Order: sequence, then C-alpha cells, then structure tokens
Amino acid sequence: MSKAKLIITAVVVEGRSQADVARSNGVSKGWVSKLVARYRAEGKTALEPMPVS
Repeated sequence: MSKAKLIITAVVVEGRSQADVARSNGVSKGWVSKLVARYRAEGKTALEPMPVS
C-alpha cells in the first residue's frame, strides 16, 4: 500500500486526526491535509502519483 493511500485511509476511513496521522507517519500536517483535500475533490484518482512537471 502506498504511503498516500495509508494516510488517506487513516484519516477518512479510521477517523484519525490529521495531526496524529502526520506524527505517526513522519510527514508534515500540511502534506496530510493536501492529500485528504485532493482525495475529497478527486476520489480514487488522488491515490495515483501526480506527474512531475
């Protein structure tokens, strides 16, 4: 499972706080927030890697 999917699952499905998920996965709260917002806007498409420009 990708880290993004793990994080989105923890917040959206398990109902954990974004701060807790960020802390337990060693990532910033901002990144967790962006992932969750992207998931809510795009659905499963958000789980795919974004192209590098």
